[in-house]
Amino acid sequence: MEPGISEGDWVHIPVGNFAMGSPADEKDRFSSEHLHDVTVAAFEMLKTPVTFDMFDAYCIQEALVKPSDESWGRGSRPAIHVSYWDAIQYSAWLQKQTGWVIRLPTEAEWEYACRAGTKTPFWTGDTISPEQANYNCHYGYGNGPKAEPLQKTTPVDRYPSNPWGLHDMHGNVWEWCASLYDETYSGFEMGDATADVTNPTTTPGSCVAAPGTTCRAPCAAHHATSCLRTTATTGWDSAW
Repeated sequence: MEPGISEGDWVHIPVGNFAMGSPADEKDRFSSEHLHDVTVAAFEMLKTPVTFDMFDAYCIQEALVKPSDESWGRGSRPAIHVSYWDAIQYSAWLQKQTGWVIRLPTEAEWEYACRAGTKTPFWTGDTISPEQANYNCHYGYGNGPKAEPLQKTTPVDRYPSNPWGLHDMHGNVWEWCASLYDETYSGFEMGDATADVTNPTTTPGSCVAAPGTTCRAPCAAHHATSCLRTTATTGWDSAW
């Protein structure tokens, strides 16, 4: 069974430093989003959230029940109803299939990749529109336009990618991250909770999910509508 993922599905994210969080005067920010500098090592990231095509290959090989698609369609739509531990197990399976070191991104890696070198609330600028992402556009963000939301997922390549070639970093679904949730930013945002041997009983509710139906770049929450995107250490990139 093919894993449904090839080298061309990954984007190289360069090493860099960025201001994680949001300035105090940013519209719609949360009080926990205090700015702090973070340095991120280079890594590879899937161009899109994991799709049903990708996740169903895993379910078939492992004889698992496929998650519901809510009758919205499968194929190139993001896999939904995926728990944190489903995401961890899928990453482990994909690592076995490919020989690459694969895991969920940390919260810091995810926000760094989402921003793609920008410093605005969205990678699109100070605002965002329904032509740029699938989100709850019944409410405008950053003085952006309002519209009737689709209220369902869309294929992962329907909207433009950010400057680093990543799709759906704003909108469509929430994505699991590897980090423990900590509103004080005490360093958990840079760590992989699954590798933390001092906390072996991590529960899904205590891990970060990156925003989907809402879409500001620094936003994160500890409950998710369950999708995933993986990072990798691969054999073809000498930066690893």
